[in-house]
Amino acid sequence: MESPRFSHFLSLTLLYILTNCAVFSERLTILKYKCAERGVCECSEGIYDPFYTGIITIDCRGRNLTKVPVLIGIPNFKYYRFLLRDNRITFINNRDFRYSLFIEIDLGGSNFLIQVADKAFVATSRFLRQLTLNVSQMNVYKLRFLHGVPKIQELTLESNGKREQTTLPSRVFPGYKLKAMRKLTLTGFGLTKIAWDAFLGVSNIHILRLPYNNLSVVPTAALKGLRKLSELDLSHNNFRTLVKYPFEQLYKLSKLDLSHNLFDGPEAIAPDAFSDLKNCLKTLIITNSSLSEIPSSSLRNLKALSHLNLSDNRIQDFNNSGPFRGNYKLRELDISGNSLDLSEKLFSGLNNSLHRLSIRRMKLKSLPKDLLTNFTQLHYLDMSGNMLTHLPADFNRGLHIRHFILRDMYINEISGGAFVKPAPAAKLLVDLSSNRMTSVSFVSDTRPCTFLEVVLSNNPVQCDCALYRVVTDDTIHLRGQCNGGGKHFRHVSITDHALTDTLRRVCTIPDANVAPCRRLDAQWRAHKQFSGVVSVWEKLTLTTLLICWAWMFIFAESIYLSIYLSIYLSIYLSIPVCSLSINLMPIFPIYLSIYLSIYLSIYLSISGVTENHSIFSLSFLVGFHILASPRSPLSA
Repeated sequence: MESPRFSHFLSLTLLYILTNCAVFSERLTILKYKCAERGVCECSEGIYDPFYTGIITIDCRGRNLTKVPVLIGIPNFKYYRFLLRDNRITFINNRDFRYSLFIEIDLGGSNFLIQVADKAFVATSRFLRQLTLNVSQMNVYKLRFLHGVPKIQELTLESNGKREQTTLPSRVFPGYKLKAMRKLTLTGFGLTKIAWDAFLGVSNIHILRLPYNNLSVVPTAALKGLRKLSELDLSHNNFRTLVKYPFEQLYKLSKLDLSHNLFDGPEAIAPDAFSDLKNCLKTLIITNSSLSEIPSSSLRNLKALSHLNLSDNRIQDFNNSGPFRGNYKLRELDISGNSLDLSEKLFSGLNNSLHRLSIRRMKLKSLPKDLLTNFTQLHYLDMSGNMLTHLPADFNRGLHIRHFILRDMYINEISGGAFVKPAPAAKLLVDLSSNRMTSVSFVSDTRPCTFLEVVLSNNPVQCDCALYRVVTDDTIHLRGQCNGGGKHFRHVSITDHALTDTLRRVCTIPDANVAPCRRLDAQWRAHKQFSGVVSVWEKLTLTTLLICWAWMFIFAESIYLSIYLSIYLSIYLSIPVCSLSINLMPIFPIYLSIYLSIYLSIYLSISGVTENHSIFSLSFLVGFHILASPRSPLSA
C-alpha cells in the first residue's frame, strides 16, 4: 500500500509534468459572443489579451448610444472590459453596471456625464481596476460615486471643453480611502489653480497626469503630499517660466513631462528649478515649448538624468562651457528640430555615456563623423528628415554605431563600401524608409556579414536580379516593397514567394566562396531546426531528471548520486552560454571530459553504494538526455 507521502509526491510530479509540457498556441484566438440588446455591441475574447486569460472585450464605442446598453447572454465566469467611449451618454444609474466582473470601464471621449449615481459602480467594486469618465464638473458631490470603488488603481477624468473648471477644489478626493490608486489623470478641464489639499485622498498615487489644462504655475503645495509620485505630466499647459524649487519634497520623481508649453526667453527656467530632483529625475521631456536656448544651468544639477528630449524648440545657442557637462549619466539625447550648430562643445562630457542620439530635421547635408567618432558607447543614431542625398564610401568608418535610422530623406545612391562593421562580432541595422532608392546593389557590394537588417519601405526599388541576390542571402533580413515585372509586381513585398520564384527563373547567382560567418549561420539555422525536433525529448528527459533529483534528496535514496546529478544539471544549464560563442571547438573536449567523468561517477555509485535498480534507469536517462539535447557538444 502506498504511503500518503508517496501519493503526495506523485501528484506533485504529475502536476509539474503537465504544467511544463503543455503547449499553448501563440495564435491569437478570438471568440465571439452575443452580449447586448439589439446587437449594438460586439463581444470578443482575445482582442487585447490572449484567449487563455479569460478577458472579454465588450466594444460599444462610437455607437451613438444615449444610455448604457443592457448586457445579455454573457458568461458569468469571465472578466470584462466595457468600452463605451465616444457616445452621447449623459446619465449613469445605479443599475447600469450590475455585473461584478468588470475590470475596466471606459466612458470617455464624446460622452458628457452630467450625473453619476452614488452607487453606480458598487456592484463592480471587487474587480474594477481602470475607470475613465468624461464628467461635467469635479467637486465633492459629483465624485461621490468613488465611495463604491475603493480598489480602483487607475482613474481618468476627462472634459471635452463644454464647461471649463478653473479651480480644482479642496478635498475633492478625501474620505474615499482610495489607497490602491496608482494613476490619476485629469485632462481638458482648463484648470488654472489646484487647492493645496486637493489630492489628500489619493496620496499613494505613483503617476499624475494633468495635460490640456491652463496651469501657469506648478501646484507645489498640492504636490507636496504625493511622496510616492514617480511620474508627473504637465504637458499642454500654459507655463511660461519655472521659478525656484517648484518640485519640493518629490524625492521619488523619475519622469517629468513639460512638453507643449510656452517657455520663452533665456531665463524661462530658473537655475534651481530642478534642484529638488537632482538625485531622482531620470527622464526629462521639454518638446515644442519655444525654448530659445538649452537650460544648461538647471540641467547641470541633475546627476541621475539619463533621458533628455529637447526636440522641436527654437534652440539656436548654448553655453560655451558645454550644456551637458554635469550630466555624466545621460544615455539618450534628442535635440531634433532645432537650429543648433553641432560642435564638440555641444556634446562635451558625453563621450563615454551617450548610447542613443536623435538629430532629426536639422538640415544636415552629411554625417558629422568627426564629431561622433569620439562617442565610444553610441550605438543608435537617428538622422531622419535631413538633407542627405548620397552616402559615400566609408560612411560609418570609425564609428561604433550599429543602428542607423535614415528615413524621410532624398537618398538615391549608396556607395558599395559605405557601411563597414563597427566590430568583428557586430552587424548593422539600417532603416532607409521613405527615400529614393531604386537598387539594393550596395548590400551585395558590401563586405559579407555586415548587415543584420535593412528596411527599404516606401522606396522605388526595382524587382531585379540585384534584389534577388540579397533576398537569397539568409544572413540579411530585408524588408520593404519593390516594383517591376509588368503589372504583376507593383508594391509587392520583397519577401513574397511568387516574386522569389519568378526571379529565380531569370537570375543566376555566381558560385563564390561562402563567407565564414554565412557558413556558420547556415549551420546554426540547421542546428535550430534539429533542436526543434528533439526539444520535446529534451524537455521530458530533463523533467524526469529533476524529479529523480528531488526524490533522492527527499527520501535520501543516495546522497552521493544526488550530488553527482546536481553537478550534471548545473553543467547542462551552463551550456547555452557557450552555444552563443562563435567558435565552439576549443571547449568540446572540456565538456566531453566532464560528461565522461559524470558517467564514471554514476557507474561507481551503482557498483559501490547501492543495489537499487532505479539507479540503472537514472544512468540511462542521463545518457539519453546527453544524446537528445541539442545543447550538448555531442549533438553539435
